[in-house]
Amino acid sequence: MKSYIKEDAMHIAFPVKDRENEFEWWYFDAALDNGDHLVVMYSTNDTRLKPRRPSVRTNIYEANGNEIWELKEYRESEVSLSYDRCDATFGEEYCIDKGGYFEFYTNINGNGAKLKLFPENPHWSRPAGKNLMGWTVAVPQGRVEGVILKNGIETQVNGSGYHDHNWGSKPMSAIFKSWYWGKVHTEDVSIDYAVMMPKIGKKPFTTILVTDKSGAIFEPKISSSLFKVKTRLSNIYKEPEMGFDFAKEIILKIKDKNLKMHLKIENDHIVMKEKAAFLPSESAYRYIGKETMTIIRNGKKNTYNTESLHEIVYLEK
Repeated sequence: MKSYIKEDAMHIAFPVKDRENEFEWWYFDAALDNGDHLVVMYSTNDTRLKPRRPSVRTNIYEANGNEIWELKEYRESEVSLSYDRCDATFGEEYCIDKGGYFEFYTNINGNGAKLKLFPENPHWSRPAGKNLMGWTVAVPQGRVEGVILKNGIETQVNGSGYHDHNWGSKPMSAIFKSWYWGKVHTEDVSIDYAVMMPKIGKKPFTTILVTDKSGAIFEPKISSSLFKVKTRLSNIYKEPEMGFDFAKEIILKIKDKNLKMHLKIENDHIVMKEKAAFLPSESAYRYIGKETMTIIRNGKKNTYNTESLHEIVYLEK
C-alpha cells in the first residue's frame, strides 16, 4: 500500500525544470446521477498552455448537451505538492488522498465540484522507468458523493468515478500521433483502455486494464498487449469543424487463459471539441460512447450495455 500511495504522489521536480518535455497531472472524472459528466485535471505543467505552467481544468458535460468549460492558470508559487501521497493544492483548489477516499475540489467562476471518491476496485500502477509515461490508476472504479457547482449554485449528487495520475519526462509526440482513451464501468468489472496511434506505421498499440473488486485480472503489459489484445477501428469519420479523422466504432478483444472479452464502443455524440491554440500542442474530442461488452471468465458469460465518456487526443506538431 505504501508504494501505491507514493506512486500517486508528485514525481518530477517542482518547480518544473524542463518545461517543454516534463509533464504531470492528476485526473478525476465522474458520471453523476443528474445525468452530467464531470472531468477535472490538476496539471503541474499544462501541455496545452504556452508558456506551460500549472493549471486546473474543469469540464461539466450536462445532460442537456451543454458544456461548461473552465480553466484557471496558476503561478508555481501558488501550488503546493507532496512527494509522499496525492496532495496537490492549486490556490484554493485541491485533490487529496484522505486515506480510504479521495477528495477533490474545483471552483472557477462559480463552476466546479466538491466530491469524495471512494475506491471500489483496487489500484494499479506502472512506474515511468523505461516507459514513456508513468501511469497510476489510483481508482479504476469508485463511488462519488458530494456537490456539483454551476453558476454558484450547489446541487447534491452521487455517481461513479475514476482517478488516475500520469507523469513523464519525454513528450508523447516523440512516438505517437494520437490516441483513443476511455473506460467502462459495470457492477462486476472495470475496463480502462488506451489505443495509441504510432507516428510510423498504421497498426495501433493497445493497452487494457481489467479490474474487479479483488484487483487486476488483466494487466496492460507489453506481452499482453501484443499477443492477447486485438483492436479494430472502423466507420472512419472526418469531423468537419476541427477537421480530424477518427473511428466512430472501436472493437477491443482480449483472449487470455481465464478471460475473454469483446467490447464494442460506438461514438454516440461529441460533447467537447478543443482545438489547439498554438503548435506544438494537443487538440482533443470527448464523446459519449454506447458500449456492448461480453466477458467470459472461467467459463461464465456476462453481457453488459453501458454508456461512458471517452476521448480522442491529437498530438500536433
